[in-house]
Amino acid sequence: MMGVEVADQVSVVLTAPPIVPHLVLGINQVTKRLEHQARAYRQSLHVTETIADDDTSQSPPSRPISIVFVCRADVDPPLLISHLPTLIASCNSSRNASTDPGSYPPIRLVTVPKGSESLLADNMGLRRLAVLALDNATPELEDFISLLDSVPVLRASWLSQPEATSNSSPDRLGALLVPTHIKQLRTTVPKDLKASKEQRTKGRAEAKRRKKELKAAKPK
Repeated sequence: MMGVEVADQVSVVLTAPPIVPHLVLGINQVTKRLEHQARAYRQSLHVTETIADDDTSQSPPSRPISIVFVCRADVDPPLLISHLPTLIASCNSSRNASTDPGSYPPIRLVTVPKGSESLLADNMGLRRLAVLALDNATPELEDFISLLDSVPVLRASWLSQPEATSNSSPDRLGALLVPTHIKQLRTTVPKDLKASKEQRTKGRAEAKRRKKELKAAKPK
């Protein structure tokens, strides 16, 4: 009788790396998070206003995005990611001057070399991954950000709030920003589209009539 050796089955429990809960994957998810941050920051600047939309009246997220990596050389068409610089600049410039910079640091936009999309996708078990973001609670994030000193912080100057100085008074700060007031607007679009169309039709008919008259008046 043959002896049968039965090997003990050892169950291996794989634990996810600590960084996984702090990742935001994909163009759509990163865009949604950035849009939420921009709305939340703008809401914090106008706390006295009443906003009925619950989606826009939320406080800044507990873990806002700090770094966005983009595989720009691998994205085709580039239009898919063309909105990210403007959106990130909006987030950075909409932050309240009184906001704790340690809790809500500016967002860095980092482009990675060509071929990075397939490497990121393979490591994350996805088919494609062109955009990846890290939130501000990512482990050892400060050490990583220190390596990005050469990466500029994108800002939208028209959204930036005036900063108070020792010589600035509240009245002076309020006078720095003037609401837009349009006095005149010049356009080539006619006020009455129907009348304009009829006038063009009559003009074309008149031009044809004159052309026929000139043709008939020519000596044969």
